[in-house]
Amino acid sequence: MKIAERYARATHSSNLKCDDRHTDTDTLMAIALCGVNLGPLVLRAKMANDVGSLHELKRAWLDVVARKAFMHSWPDLVSVKRVSAISIEYWLNDICPVCTGKKSDQIDNTPCLTGVDCSACDGTGKRPIPCDKDHAEYARDMAYALDAIALSSVSGAADMLRHD
Repeated sequence: MKIAERYARATHSSNLKCDDRHTDTDTLMAIALCGVNLGPLVLRAKMANDVGSLHELKRAWLDVVARKAFMHSWPDLVSVKRVSAISIEYWLNDICPVCTGKKSDQIDNTPCLTGVDCSACDGTGKRPIPCDKDHAEYARDMAYALDAIALSSVSGAADMLRHD
């Protein structure tokens, strides 16, 4: 089982006892201690569907986006609040609704794929960002940053658990 899946399961665990073998507590602690800023919030929001963490992430993410906008001198027409909201909403649900992430059209009434790129997502498996072109590039970059935080958290936790 992947670390992210173990983390999602552990957040809903009713048994957090520590004993001689690996437990849900190990995974929770590894994510918390991996040293990635916002890592636990990002994973709890996406993997555990934790609404409380999502609200906290939205507040913290607005600060991150504002800092990036300032440091990279984003144009005045780009709304930091809008980019922050769009990037989180997109990151939480970025799968193409037509091909469900398979990147190809499906043959009608069969489980088989045609091999032709999905017409809705152009074969990316991801839905288009639902905003105007002025904000789309910035929102996509920030959604990638959320992905990087999640990946870094999982990777760091896996390293900690491997050395255990």
